[in-house]
Amino acid sequence: MDQKIPLLRAHEKLEAALSRLCAPNFLVDSHLAVNLQCFIVDRTFFLKRQDLEITGRILYENVLEDSSIRLSDRILSFVRAVEDVSSRLGTSCKIRLVEGSSSQYEITAKAEKVSLAADYHFLLMELMQDIAAQYDVAVLFHEKPFATERNSLMRLDWSFITSEGSNLLHLQGCNFLLLTLVIAVIHAVYEHQGLLGACVACASQDSRLGDYKVFSPVMCVDAGAELNLVIQKLLRQKDFDLSEIVFSSSENLKSKAFCVFTRNGFSFQGFKPLAQLSFFMSAIQSAVADSLELILDELSGSFRLPVLRKRLEEAQSVIFCEHIPSSKSDFHPRVFESFLEQKTMRCFGKVLNENELGLCHAFFLKHYAKEMLIEAQLMARLFRTQILPEILKNSQQRQIEAPSFPIEKTIQVFDELDKVLEASRDLGEEIQAKLFFEIGVPLMISARQFCKSF
Repeated sequence: MDQKIPLLRAHEKLEAALSRLCAPNFLVDSHLAVNLQCFIVDRTFFLKRQDLEITGRILYENVLEDSSIRLSDRILSFVRAVEDVSSRLGTSCKIRLVEGSSSQYEITAKAEKVSLAADYHFLLMELMQDIAAQYDVAVLFHEKPFATERNSLMRLDWSFITSEGSNLLHLQGCNFLLLTLVIAVIHAVYEHQGLLGACVACASQDSRLGDYKVFSPVMCVDAGAELNLVIQKLLRQKDFDLSEIVFSSSENLKSKAFCVFTRNGFSFQGFKPLAQLSFFMSAIQSAVADSLELILDELSGSFRLPVLRKRLEEAQSVIFCEHIPSSKSDFHPRVFESFLEQKTMRCFGKVLNENELGLCHAFFLKHYAKEMLIEAQLMARLFRTQILPEILKNSQQRQIEAPSFPIEKTIQVFDELDKVLEASRDLGEEIQAKLFFEIGVPLMISARQFCKSF
């Protein structure tokens, strides 16, 4: 309920803004289709690995690896069972193997109202976990459980559907309504990019197993080549006829942007599958409603394009980003401070009050620190109880007096990591999170590099 109530309030706020834009009694619902990826592995292999069982991913690259992550024929029966049960529960989905992978699958769900889509998403994840045990497999929803596999992502396809079933974001021809909605989303991403980044930030992105096959989107909006031309015209020309603009049927599917316009709505990509979906949708709906209200407050008669041009000029830094390369994004704990900013409080007006946003800030920091704490403790335990004894055993069998593996340095790193863990016990969430990010993460990376040489 802590996430459901803000989601419903944000939906009402956006619905009111859309009705004001279209007509007083015009009903518009925001719909969402959730597409996520996961890994399905053999359950025996899963239970042998403490790191997989506790954190959902392998903590050491190329250490104690096992070829049994390759799936057997049981997967077909498992997929059919999930699709059948989900269909009977009203959460119908399709599960398909990701091209180029042996154990990564994509789950595509049908579009529903945002609140229902969020419920179905979590129901489907629990359903897959329950059914997996019956077929002796395990489902991993972690963003990057294996170093040599691409990262799993979640994509959110968002659209505005009227009571008559038409999509306001369907790109058939350019009109003032479509252009206003697109500019409102662009301005929302620009104005609240810190808040949106905080909603998807997680500790695993700061300590993932390298950048091999990692897709990290840029926090910007890609409206597609055709709409970008319209946006450029609007910025450069004082007046032009929107009805003269004709679009082709091509879609804008491959982009490195965080938010992509796909001719039928907006697609937000780059989430980890276990991200705070409900809270993110509360944030983006509130942010778009806030931008729409700012635009609508300034609209008057025929002076409409200058208002849109003004908002576009403010948000130029997050558009026209087709050639910006993607890169690894470090989500420093300071990103959560965006919950306390004045513009965030304005954005969440009628959704969350100041005290509730303060609690959100504390929750996200605590979750970040807790995730780091669990991984650091488990890394140290696995090294001392499994990796180090195996190294010493191999050294004795081979009668090597000075093994090439840097044992002394690695032990020293874990001793320093233990000091960080001990020092963080009595600290507050904010200081604890910063301590792990600034000192703990570099030590964990160093430990992985030393163990990689084994």
